[in-house]
Amino acid sequence: MQKRKKYGIERLVGQNIDEMIWLRLNRLKSVGLCRKILKKRNEKLRAPLDNEIIEKKAIGMSSAIESAIGYLDGQTTNLNSRILSRYYELLQMTIAEQVSAVDNDKDLEKIQKYTELGHGISTIQDPNGEFPNNYYIYILNSGYFYSYAKHLGYRRAIRDIAFQQKIKKFEDLDDEDKAKLIPLTSLFRRISELRPIVYEYLDQNPLTFHIVHSPLNEPQVVAENKVTKLGLFPENGKISDYAHDSFNWPFEIIEITEKQFKVEFTHPNEGYWHEYLNIYKSDYCGSSYIIPLLGKIEDPILINLLLMYSLSIIVRYQPNLWYRISQGDLNHIGSLIDYYISIFDHIIPLNMLERITQKRIEIFSPGSLYAPI
Repeated sequence: MQKRKKYGIERLVGQNIDEMIWLRLNRLKSVGLCRKILKKRNEKLRAPLDNEIIEKKAIGMSSAIESAIGYLDGQTTNLNSRILSRYYELLQMTIAEQVSAVDNDKDLEKIQKYTELGHGISTIQDPNGEFPNNYYIYILNSGYFYSYAKHLGYRRAIRDIAFQQKIKKFEDLDDEDKAKLIPLTSLFRRISELRPIVYEYLDQNPLTFHIVHSPLNEPQVVAENKVTKLGLFPENGKISDYAHDSFNWPFEIIEITEKQFKVEFTHPNEGYWHEYLNIYKSDYCGSSYIIPLLGKIEDPILINLLLMYSLSIIVRYQPNLWYRISQGDLNHIGSLIDYYISIFDHIIPLNMLERITQKRIEIFSPGSLYAPI
């Protein structure tokens, strides 16, 4: 069990948070500024990359950021257009994240070789089911998603759940293959910002919990490890409906109440409990723990990327289904998507900015306690 990496802090001051984030991203369109960031990181390495690779990375990083920003030029209120632009915005941001890493020699040209093999994701429907419960996403062992997931440290996990080729017919799948499919609903259920409303839309529990430190904690050390009591709250879901035995989580359940799971988490004695968990937090949700997707994937950007891809496929290639979602009998799903996209616009740019710059961004209003005097 390893500690999560800590980012340095960058503080910004402005009235409009979203505007400040995009102004900060816009600075990264400069090759020169990207070069400075990369050189500073590179100097800390025991075996630094040579200047030629850093230069190629700076150009690629700048190009990917410019492309991402370009997808949001000419704002539109049409939901289908917003879905498509946001998917490609996020795709380009993840490319920028990979290029900006100095623990590899991949520049934009090398990463493009993966995108040329396809997105690395596909979708399939169960013809005997009803949308959205019959709609599935699956991962392929080639293409961009596979490459990005490996970059994030999911090489073994993706290998175990990826398909060798696209599925021709749902009916041809055996139980082992069906277990590797990702229901569209399970992606919505893992978006922490949707936790208060997802049960209302889908009649299914959220698969992300508000996680808090229990006030009942007492110093308890087992050998070189520490045991910490935590509370996991779905906020808006039925605890009794959870198949918690199937959760691949690192907790030992102490008690289940009507509103929470009371659990114990065993972790190294050095440091705090939250340094050893993949905790997610944004301005639209408190500290959250996400149930690993297929028992393996916790990264929130991978989950968002899968969800945005699946929605973009519906918009591009399934007009009849999209009509039902946007204007027909499935318009409650359209409302959920609209809500999700609105949240997406406020959280994803900041998340990706922090991952690309490797800085935790704090934005304060002018005249506030932490603003310059």
